[in-house]
Amino acid sequence: MTLLVLSTTLVITSPAASSATIRLHPAAPGAEPARRTLVLYDADGEYGWLGESYAIMAGNLLSHGGAWSMLPVQQHLRTDLRDYTAVVYIGTSDHRPLPGTFLDAVLTTRTPVLWIGRNIGQLYDRNRGFSTRFGWRPAGIDKSVTIRVDYRGVSFDRDRAAAPSGIVRSEITDPARATTVGEAVRPDGSRFPWGVRSRNLTYLGEVPFSFTGLDDRYLAAADVLSRHAGPSRSKNKRALVRIEDVGPDADPVRLRAIADYLHARRVPFSVAVYPRYRDPRGRYNNGKPVDKTLADTPAVVDALRYMTARRGTLVMHGYTHQYGEDSNPYTGVSGDDYEFYRVGLDNHGGLRHQGPVSADSETWADQRLTAAAREFRRAGLPVPTIFEFPHYVGSAIDYTVVKERFHARYDQGFFAAGWCRNGACGSEKPDYSHTTSQRFPFLVRDIYGSVVIPESLDHVSPTTGPDEPRRLPEDILATAKRIAAIRGGVASFFYHPYLGTSYLKQVVTGIQDLDFTFVDAADIQSG
Repeated sequence: MTLLVLSTTLVITSPAASSATIRLHPAAPGAEPARRTLVLYDADGEYGWLGESYAIMAGNLLSHGGAWSMLPVQQHLRTDLRDYTAVVYIGTSDHRPLPGTFLDAVLTTRTPVLWIGRNIGQLYDRNRGFSTRFGWRPAGIDKSVTIRVDYRGVSFDRDRAAAPSGIVRSEITDPARATTVGEAVRPDGSRFPWGVRSRNLTYLGEVPFSFTGLDDRYLAAADVLSRHAGPSRSKNKRALVRIEDVGPDADPVRLRAIADYLHARRVPFSVAVYPRYRDPRGRYNNGKPVDKTLADTPAVVDALRYMTARRGTLVMHGYTHQYGEDSNPYTGVSGDDYEFYRVGLDNHGGLRHQGPVSADSETWADQRLTAAAREFRRAGLPVPTIFEFPHYVGSAIDYTVVKERFHARYDQGFFAAGWCRNGACGSEKPDYSHTTSQRFPFLVRDIYGSVVIPESLDHVSPTTGPDEPRRLPEDILATAKRIAAIRGGVASFFYHPYLGTSYLKQVVTGIQDLDFTFVDAADIQSG
């Protein structure tokens, strides 16, 4: 077998696959350069799109530890497990036979393998001596309600809505050979292994990428994946704070007060700025339209300069943080609405992601970012090198344009099925009827190629809204305690300046009391 590494594409020729081309997605900064992980997934059947989506989510997390590739498991012969430092298989399609050659490869390879979810019974049946060799065996699907997963001494939530999917129980037959990787806990306190590890095989009894919340067992899975991909990654406990939704309509007095407090605590921070404010229907101005830029509001510009002089880093938070003349989906006003994606509301006030905006194209996105940069320059402010999508959502086209123009993003992930069909990301049109959002607990490089600075703790929300729950400082700190259990986890939250400084002080001091150190976003960006 011969290997040629060309940019981010791994070209492999072997007797089993001639001239096969497999995309190698680059790692996040700071990852181990020699590490690369192969993600195999179920791509056939009615829910093939789900297998692809889960593979993307796993790959994004794996990038924290090294480079990675993804392939449908039926195409595994296009490569050799020995060409990778780790392998992940995500089982989502029940009752579909896996290739015998794949099962044999898992049983004979020395490469560490992480098997997640279904079809472990096929591996067990393939080897009569499985229990003797590995010290455990799959013992059926447990569909009882499990309310949490205990992992590395910390309890992570598990939504009751996940119960129908169940967890494949692992029965340890030889404790000298097998150890648990977390425990699933029922309401009555009874528990069973959530996962198990033996020799070079690690198994998780479910795919923990659905029904996830801020404190979910998804965080434990992220840690398992990161350690699997890059065993030697840094364990630093770092924290970030971002001042959110600052535009020409901001209160400069509040901005200065926040800067003074954070500077006094020696806390560097970021400021998410949209440079143009629009209220096209006068929703907040007695029916009179408003349209103003940073250059029109010198007091706000002076406050932003004041913040940058006190270790504040400006982040571009879109151009207008709204789209067009109509509601998208709330008011049509900057700061309220989405800018790069069309969103509606259902009968209960919940969000419905509908698809890219009508004007969406590479040219449109590039012109919008160019206009935003122009407004920063007109105001005499530095043009940010970090971007945050308004409400964390854009089209695949928008994400690729942002990747080319900015050093990093500072938000979450948003992905559509079909973008990585058969493992070839960007080769086909995305299916926006199946989309996935993903919050990262640590630095990653996502499928669009962008370095993504994590936001892991959400924000203070003193009141309950239609699409967001009440969230107080103690809730943010409870999540930070869970982030502390994740190797390389970043306790990162954002904060709206209209709340003043009282809640901010509670969160900052609480995070520092957990032994996190606040750093500049650029420190995280560099790894």
